[in-house]
Amino acid sequence: MKRNRTLALISIPSFLLVAALVLPGLLRPLMADGQGLSSSVSGWAFTQERIHQGLVRLRISTVHYNPARPWAREVGTSFDITGIVRPGNRVMVSAGPVRDAANIEVTRHGSYKKYQAEVLLADSEANLAMLRLDPEFFEGMQPIPFSADPLPGQTYRAARIDSSFSIESTDVTVSELLPVADYGFTRLPVAIFRSAPRFEAGGLILDGEGITGMIGFVDGQDQAEAVFASRLRQFEQMVDAVQDRPAESRKEGYTGFPVQGFFYSPLEDPSLRKHYGLENSQDGILITTVLDGCSVTDHLQPGDVLTRLDGYSVNPAGDYQDPRLGWQPVDLLFVRNVDGSLRKVGQSLEMEIVRKGETRKLKIQLKSYSGGAERIPWAEPGPPPYLVHEGFVFVELSVPFLKERFGAEWQNRALALAAVYDAGKYYKPGEKKDRVLVLSDVLPADSTRGFERLSGEQLVRINGKEAHSLNQLSQALEGKPGSIAVLEFKSGRKLYVPTGSGNAALRQEYGIENKSRLRK
Repeated sequence: MKRNRTLALISIPSFLLVAALVLPGLLRPLMADGQGLSSSVSGWAFTQERIHQGLVRLRISTVHYNPARPWAREVGTSFDITGIVRPGNRVMVSAGPVRDAANIEVTRHGSYKKYQAEVLLADSEANLAMLRLDPEFFEGMQPIPFSADPLPGQTYRAARIDSSFSIESTDVTVSELLPVADYGFTRLPVAIFRSAPRFEAGGLILDGEGITGMIGFVDGQDQAEAVFASRLRQFEQMVDAVQDRPAESRKEGYTGFPVQGFFYSPLEDPSLRKHYGLENSQDGILITTVLDGCSVTDHLQPGDVLTRLDGYSVNPAGDYQDPRLGWQPVDLLFVRNVDGSLRKVGQSLEMEIVRKGETRKLKIQLKSYSGGAERIPWAEPGPPPYLVHEGFVFVELSVPFLKERFGAEWQNRALALAAVYDAGKYYKPGEKKDRVLVLSDVLPADSTRGFERLSGEQLVRINGKEAHSLNQLSQALEGKPGSIAVLEFKSGRKLYVPTGSGNAALRQEYGIENKSRLRK
């Protein structure tokens, strides 16, 4: 699913600029207008003016909510990224950087004026967003056309602009194509390449016809990923179809990209293969998890063995033989045809599975992910729910909360909650949409003295009934004023809390304007 990733967010480090002067063969700056940006290896040439017409700089300032004290909206960070000019007075960027944006300022070459941008539509699953600006900004600008998708073993030109709009570029060779999911479950292909100059603030890879990919991620070393041109093109077309709708209904009409919706394990052990009904030479992978609300939700079950997809055999390692690319992960075949085109939502896909020793043929309709698979979210898309009563702060368990409360090593420091996460982070298809409740904090006060040790514990029962939502907790604490609510934690400890409106003076003391924020 999601990984610990460093997105292309920050400005170019000064030591790389020094390296560019010392090792000009690695990073080639362009200084004079009209000078050609060319590559003898990849066989293309663009003028500096043409690149300046198609790339812009964005300064993004963010805000976020503290997951442990979620009533508090805090100032985040500010950083620079690169955007690509698109038709219709728009700019395309990665979605990650604009998720928590409070302010987006865009600048272009040859002007100091800053323009405000609004998010027209963002797709976290595809990690792409389209922004809209004042048409005045685009006078003299011209989009660089999309070209073909990058291929393994081919060399392209990677280019970027720095904060002073100097253009820097280098030849890069794509080593592999890999389906990845940045913020969700939709594993879409990216081109992997290595480059001594790093592209933290983003950039492009180009061939002789135009953009083959948009750089959206770099790791801690020298590896980078570029989003395919076909994904950029398809996203742009889907935005075109809904951009004239009111803001609140754009997402409803947006189609999105097909999501796989399952996880699997290799099936190479002979005894396991026999256990799941496979013959000695029969291919297949073991389906371990099926997510709710995805393409395969109504078709696959944990314990199924996927043997063929779209007519191609899936080997025990989870790969298929692509006619053009060789052995590739089966996730790629879900979203990309063997002719190189991306599949679309609504299209059909044939599968062959073995279930309890019986071979079955299935036909599924591809869907985009619309949410609802996670009981314990990896990332909270909006302001997190909470409830404060008599100085006790309750939240829904999430990975942002775990990181904020216990640090980056939360899996080692919060063993009980880490076990809850591992066992129940996903809903089974059709399962009740309950949540895991946690006592996030105990605010220092006379009424809470001695209960600090309960902080960080899971709430499992409310008045003897299984805890499943903050709404349920709210009804128990506020439904019958003057009574006592019995809250039981996983450790066996119990908390007896007076019901009613709670301690308003204490909330005011801690700057808590609203007692709760509950899911609708």
